[in-house]
Amino acid sequence: MIACLVETLKAFDLDSNDFKVRLSDRQLWILFLKHWNVGDENMTAVLSIMDRMARLKKDQLRTQLNEYFAVETDSFIASVEDLMGINSEAGLLNFFSKLELSDTNKQLIDERLQEFADLNKLIQSMEIDPFVSIDFSIVRGLAYYTGFVFEAFEATGEGRALAGGGRYDDLIERLSSNSMEAVGFAMGDVTLLDLLQSKGKLPKYSLKPDIMVLFSEDEARSCALSDAQFLRRSGIKVDYPLKRANFSKLFKEANQRGVPYVLIYGNEEVEKGVVKLKNFQTGEETLIERSQSALLEKLKTLI
Repeated sequence: MIACLVETLKAFDLDSNDFKVRLSDRQLWILFLKHWNVGDENMTAVLSIMDRMARLKKDQLRTQLNEYFAVETDSFIASVEDLMGINSEAGLLNFFSKLELSDTNKQLIDERLQEFADLNKLIQSMEIDPFVSIDFSIVRGLAYYTGFVFEAFEATGEGRALAGGGRYDDLIERLSSNSMEAVGFAMGDVTLLDLLQSKGKLPKYSLKPDIMVLFSEDEARSCALSDAQFLRRSGIKVDYPLKRANFSKLFKEANQRGVPYVLIYGNEEVEKGVVKLKNFQTGEETLIERSQSALLEKLKTLI
């Protein structure tokens, strides 16, 4: 799923200089907090504070944590800052090796660190490691996350997250009677738009069709719509009027929209097995055999 996120952003012509995916782990966070004697009843509340830590002033942070750590609050904050400052697998191993852990907690942490290492190997094997970095400031405050979590940011770290997600093994069971492990992410359209604009990589998109199909008589309507559907499936942007009107009004509408070409279906043309192609830029009109292959071949030379 991390690779899916990376490839999705790369599809917008973004590279590792434009964005980074920050990787963290809820299980290691929970084991770390248990080392500090945080009980299950307070785990969600403390994780929520950790998730908001960067946005809190120091005195606000102390006040909110004091309820759970009392005289050890400052020591806990210092340890958290060390954890959040780690950006490598080696740094993570070194951090936990210095904690005076219980035998049970040490075993669980060692097992989870191995799983973290296994995930990093997979990331490297998929050659997306230049896009991914370890960052334990990523907590994901929502209670349903159960494992690895990640967020994508602009490479400099400025602005809000482009996307965020992770593992949630209990969520589907909470919402239904089915137990199912799951992982996913959601993207922010506004933050992605801002990034693409700032990098000059916003795709050019035009609502203007390549061609309009015009008809006024009911007899020609089915022929025109059949061809329009075929051309759309062939990758040509086609539009046609939804309201009945004479050709004069239809030409005016097409001209106002800046459409370069129109296909004209009149009863006379349909009876002869042809369709009229008009170039609005030159005014030239050409009769084309009314077969879908002939239409497509001609239009591909123009569009």
